[in-house]
Amino acid sequence: MRVRLGEEFARNSTTAVQWLAAGMLVNALAQVAYGLAQSSRPDLVFGRLLLELPVYFGALWLLLGAYGLVGAAIAWTGRAALDAGLIYALLYRLSLIGTASVLRVTAYCGAGLAAFAVAAVLDGAAVKGVFLLITLALFGVIAWRRVLQPDERERVRGRLRPLWATR
Repeated sequence: MRVRLGEEFARNSTTAVQWLAAGMLVNALAQVAYGLAQSSRPDLVFGRLLLELPVYFGALWLLLGAYGLVGAAIAWTGRAALDAGLIYALLYRLSLIGTASVLRVTAYCGAGLAAFAVAAVLDGAAVKGVFLLITLALFGVIAWRRVLQPDERERVRGRLRPLWATR
């Protein structure tokens, strides 16, 4: 980053990049919901965007003036969070998803943001490495139990059995 954007930007952009990473997580979790809303009621999706626009520009103007680059990142992350919340509220209102789905996505998003927050305050490569290993292990367990279906888990076991048998 130093070579392309300069030493000062590289030194002062960490916080902005952390905010943008959090916003990207929230935005990514809303993409499937956005597609569903767009395919069923594109008029409401467009109307929602028009309502968000003045809020985003107002927040951008205030935060950019107060915090510079970090303020712009905060404004965009806030817009992504507002956008995700409104999309899920729209899908719920249209009875396209239930309360359990909204709560599940909110919990996953909250857990991801909590992991980002913890990682942001940790110091030292070794501590961050241990945190990464713990986080990946936890993700593996959650994905195994909550994401994969029983037949998918059995397929994975079947592919791993020969590896375990050779030892």
